[in-house]
Amino acid sequence: MKCIILNNQSKNEDALLSDIADFFWNSGHEVVLADGRSSSAECKRDLNDYDCYISIMNDVATPSFFRNHRILLEKTKHLVLIFSYEGVFTSAIPYPHQIFSYEQLNQNSLVEFFEWFKKLNLLFKA
Repeated sequence: MKCIILNNQSKNEDALLSDIADFFWNSGHEVVLADGRSSSAECKRDLNDYDCYISIMNDVATPSFFRNHRILLEKTKHLVLIFSYEGVFTSAIPYPHQIFSYEQLNQNSLVEFFEWFKKLNLLFKA
């Protein structure tokens, strides 16, 4: 699966981006990083080039944030995973559906999410 990770957070949160990218890369997926705040070359690529869109926003997910992702979903039928301050949301179940919650997006909450994700064997290449 080819994943694009859109970083919508500040530079001081790069460790979270690296952890998420490493997790999907080590799970056997191709990973492309893009800055979701700008019109980078990766963001301009055809949306259908990717199977999964991963968005990272270390803030509370607001209705406008979900509305922006809904526009993406209307253009494609691919999986969307959103890492926000209070949990992980997905488009796999009627959008937006929170599949995992935590008190704050940090290294510890990512470790818990990754363990849960691996336990369910979600999105791993055979």
